Amino acid sequence: MAKLDFSALGAPKQLKPSDQHTEPRQLFRAFVDRPDWMPYLRGPQDQVLDKWHARREEPDLAVKMNTGGGKTVVGLTIGKSWLNEGVAPVAYLVPDEMLVGQVVEQAHLLGVPVTTDTDSQFKRGEAILVDSFAKLFNSKSVFGISGSYPKSPRFSLAGVIVDDAHACLIKAQQLFRMTVPRTVDGEDNEAYFQLLKLFMSDLKAQSRPVAMELEEGLSQAILEVPFWAWQNQQEAVTRILGEAARSDTWSAWPLLADSLDASTAVVTTDAFQIQPFCSPTHLLTGFANTKRRVYLTATLADDSVLVRDLGAGAAAVAAPIVPEGAGDIGDRMILMPQELIPGASDDEVRAWAAKWAEDRNVVVIVPSRPKAKAWEDYAQLVLDRDSIEDGVAQLKANPRLGLVVMINRYDGIDLPDAACNFLVLDGLPEAREGLERLAEARDTETNSLAVQQVHRIEQGMGRATRSTTDHAVVVLIGTSLTDRVDAAMGRFSPATQLQFERAATMAQALDVSGLEDLDGVVQQCLERDSGWINFAMGPLATLDYETPPVNAAAQLEREAFLSATRSGDYAGATEKQQAAIRQADPAPGATAELRQRLASYVNHFDVTRAQEIQKAAQRDNPQLVRPLDGVKFEALSHAARTQAEAASQYLRDQYASGNSLRVHSEALLSSLTWGPRWREFEKALADVGLHLGYRTQRPDLELGEGPDGLWAATDATFVIWEAKSRSLNNHPVYKGDAEQISMAADWFRLKYPNSPGIPVIIHPRSDFEHDASWPEGCRVLDEKRLGKYQASLRKFFTQVSADDSYRDVAKVAAALAMNGLTEQTWIDRFTTTPARKPAKRPASQDELPIAQRLEFPAKK
Repeated sequence: MAKLDFSALGAPKQLKPSDQHTEPRQLFRAFVDRPDWMPYLRGPQDQVLDKWHARREEPDLAVKMNTGGGKTVVGLTIGKSWLNEGVAPVAYLVPDEMLVGQVVEQAHLLGVPVTTDTDSQFKRGEAILVDSFAKLFNSKSVFGISGSYPKSPRFSLAGVIVDDAHACLIKAQQLFRMTVPRTVDGEDNEAYFQLLKLFMSDLKAQSRPVAMELEEGLSQAILEVPFWAWQNQQEAVTRILGEAARSDTWSAWPLLADSLDASTAVVTTDAFQIQPFCSPTHLLTGFANTKRRVYLTATLADDSVLVRDLGAGAAAVAAPIVPEGAGDIGDRMILMPQELIPGASDDEVRAWAAKWAEDRNVVVIVPSRPKAKAWEDYAQLVLDRDSIEDGVAQLKANPRLGLVVMINRYDGIDLPDAACNFLVLDGLPEAREGLERLAEARDTETNSLAVQQVHRIEQGMGRATRSTTDHAVVVLIGTSLTDRVDAAMGRFSPATQLQFERAATMAQALDVSGLEDLDGVVQQCLERDSGWINFAMGPLATLDYETPPVNAAAQLEREAFLSATRSGDYAGATEKQQAAIRQADPAPGATAELRQRLASYVNHFDVTRAQEIQKAAQRDNPQLVRPLDGVKFEALSHAARTQAEAASQYLRDQYASGNSLRVHSEALLSSLTWGPRWREFEKALADVGLHLGYRTQRPDLELGEGPDGLWAATDATFVIWEAKSRSLNNHPVYKGDAEQISMAADWFRLKYPNSPGIPVIIHPRSDFEHDASWPEGCRVLDEKRLGKYQASLRKFFTQVSADDSYRDVAKVAAALAMNGLTEQTWIDRFTTTPARKPAKRPASQDELPIAQRLEFPAKK
């Protein structure tokens, strides 16, 4: 019989002080191993933790702090407090794997026990699980899944901390998205082509030319599958996607299947993508059933997306926990050189920025690898996802490393102190996948892409100012970037808005004619000039947080989605969606996409009414899917005024100042470039017409037939545009392209039988294939002439921007005439007549090189 000497087993294990306290200040003081440079909680950290402690039992809480405000310490302290209270297990989730390491490092400094594995420490509530968002949000989550493909949980969660919730939101959307690529390992993917064939007739009804490009695999082609076609083919789609999912271990299919008929389907040349209207986070039982959730967010104005897509409690998001003041941010001198010197090119600004790397680190963030190539002559390092961690370590270790380029890395990088005092953002964060490109094409300031872009810009700008003691010059390059900043200023955090306001005040006082004239003010920031510090930082001290109301439409949109997907209650979904529309921005364009979603719900029980709703929505935003019976043709009328009067009136309606006109016009002209972004080109072409006093339409987009563009001049003539901006200059105008301008001219004669029209094709070359035909009176705007046209447009915009001259009709008229842009002169000046490329006659043997002569049979 076994016996024990219980006296030898000792007394119960004594808890460390850091395992006892739940009150945040006491708990932080109990982290006795923290470094000397972290003696106490910073003011904003102390304030938000105190407020959190008073509301700790609420199931959802949002904590908003400025970028660099110390959210990680706050999150870890909350997690440890939960463990000490007995709320366990706890997970701390970040957007990606690199951030996992940073949080773990911070936890070790504090003395907070963490683990990166669902081990016994995590299960017993002895350590916080730190992992990427995908650990919880995936189709095989170890924390459980409900729905048609249930998965029992292996682990439970009592508390979840979501760090950088807006970035995690983007990850969530990607994780709930099913992508069926066109090719797999270089071979055609059968599932993609099955789906393409299934919907080809519906896609051709939307746009025959684009649908044919999808068939041929031409780059940048994209179309949305009409919701009625999508719903009618649910059985076939389910079979195709289910089979495709069996060969993809991490397919989103188990998370998407129950939301299939409440999803958007987009076809691109590269993939077929399906995304639910809202992320069905309720299927992730580990997240949905968690006792407490805390969302750590940057101080962006609109947190409604957290309600709509993550299912966060609307009340919590509407009453976020914030510090007492909003000035807890580092010193940033924001410069937009192309607003100060409108003639400065991107390359000139890059060269100017690069010179500052001679005796300090300059970090450049770009959205893509092609953008990074513009810096290759200056860069010591070009960092991508595989090399970023090592590159950041080098920057921190060497304050004179030089210029370092980071590709598409706007968050998760800490570059404090001398690691970076000169930061550049070059270009607007791009829409890369089909669904983002679709949102971009719809061009509404209310869409989620605009929110994501602002979030990434603000996050990127904060990389070098990780505390109130940091300082940096932040340079924004590219008119598309500065144009987005100006248009979406209200979406930035209060502190960043104030810093932009300081930048605008500084710009008005500066007398600059060239980039070198900016050197002095840059040095004032870098050398810590007291005048600059007082000017920049003084107003921050009294800045308060503003808590904008959560858009009531966000909660209603989610409720509509849940009614449709959880119980098939489409009538209930319709009521909720209608309520969401009533709560949304009343502008027709702002609600058009919400009304298309309403039509998709109504289509389940009233097809006729659904088409009526869709017709009205598409009228307000022509980028939405066209209804079954098409769009009613409305003839484009001429303005009853002179060209200069029409142009001046349009410019006065659009722009508050000549500077804003100058900046926007540069973004406009930058879109008139050869390449794959044809949608942007065609939109810019229509916008140019409006700026010049024409009335414009895009019949192919709006009606599914006709030319790419139509301009109505005030002299009663029309310009019929067919844009081939994707064509290369190594071939003439192909017969097929010539047929399109001919069909566009035929369409015009049918719709406007009594009006004169000039067909103009935009193509790098003015010569046509030998067997191609073109319509009578056809003109060509080729590569050389487009360059001259852009140069004249730039001069025109410069002249009418100066001293707000666009408000004076006489000055606008003079600028139009001076630059050859009047309705009577521009055709002859900037276009040419087509030429026919001679047919190739069969070469004789003697005319060929020797190597080719051997291929001919011998003469008889």
